[in-house]
Amino acid sequence: MNRYDVIVVGGGPGGSSAAYHLTRAGARVLVLDRARFPRYKTCGGAVPQSVLQHFPFDFGAIPSAQVAEVRYSLAGQREVRVPMAERLVKMVMRDTFDMYLLRHCGAEVRDGCAAREVTEEIQGVRVVTEQGEVIQARYLVGADGAKSLVAQQLGVPRARRPGGAVEVEAPIPPHLLGRYADVALFELGAVPNGYLWIFPKGGHLSVGIGAMNATHAALKETLWREMKRFGLDLDGAVAHAHPIPVYPGRKRFHSRRCLLVGDAAGLADGLIGEGIRYAVKSGQLAAECIARGAVEDYTRQVRRRIGWSLSWANLGAWIFYLLPELCYYVGAVNPHSTEGFIGALNDQYGYDLLVPYILGCAAESLVTFKWVRTLFDSQPADFFSR
Repeated sequence: MNRYDVIVVGGGPGGSSAAYHLTRAGARVLVLDRARFPRYKTCGGAVPQSVLQHFPFDFGAIPSAQVAEVRYSLAGQREVRVPMAERLVKMVMRDTFDMYLLRHCGAEVRDGCAAREVTEEIQGVRVVTEQGEVIQARYLVGADGAKSLVAQQLGVPRARRPGGAVEVEAPIPPHLLGRYADVALFELGAVPNGYLWIFPKGGHLSVGIGAMNATHAALKETLWREMKRFGLDLDGAVAHAHPIPVYPGRKRFHSRRCLLVGDAAGLADGLIGEGIRYAVKSGQLAAECIARGAVEDYTRQVRRRIGWSLSWANLGAWIFYLLPELCYYVGAVNPHSTEGFIGALNDQYGYDLLVPYILGCAAESLVTFKWVRTLFDSQPADFFSR
């Protein structure tokens, strides 16, 4: 019977973050994942620079695209362009990004090895793999995604109001290469309770759609239709679907010896569906609590350092999805709104400060609306930068 200090179930960013910080603290760590790495992961792949700062190693070897401009479209008809003075967001493919993190985490890694059974005991945890191997450890970190086996077997409720996303990796037609090579485009108003995106990925585009309470079939149909407006024909393309576990509020994220991180804990942003940043942060929090023997403090730390901001994100999502056109006209046209989002993505502040800030930007837009409307066909964002 193999014994470790900590078993991490799941080798994504949350699991790799936990494993990295635990090994640095001197723990003997085993990472298990059912997939063989590198493996495809449905995700827009937008990684803020703040995420990379959680690790001391260089990410320059990972193929990526930098965002120089953000564009907003209302149902594919009008666009607002907001240039980025600083390129603070990388666009990556999750297979290479996740593999890179896993290789640098310092733990023993067994990919292609799924956990079948997780049991919490008085002195530790016991994991039985699909191959029938029994592994023991003092603690366990559940980083196995939105359909977490660890959460199910520990009886932790799933995230409420789960959302979903459908994504396609699409080749860039030569005539569109210059248009989207360094642009992140968000289309609003085409799908209830969600949005569509076009993100650059070097030699191709990541196009997708995310929404709350929508079926994958409906999302795919909308994605195919809307992308034709942008000159992208997805006929014959392979679609990948994935659930988005929206932050559930006041629930527990740990038991006596098991801690949940990332999607397994339901730590996704209800406004834009972001999850990588919260997976990395919760992985580090889990490692810190284990290292100082304070697992019982983990849920409180997650609520204080992550959950409070995500609760405000859910409030912002309720406002945005209730009034998407109004939010477009009084929010997206104001470049200060985009600057605010980029700052929040890079952990300069949380949604508790961002949501009031965006409402202030909306008020600024309303005050100047008659001038914005006359400038709309030229470049409305320029009005606010004067």
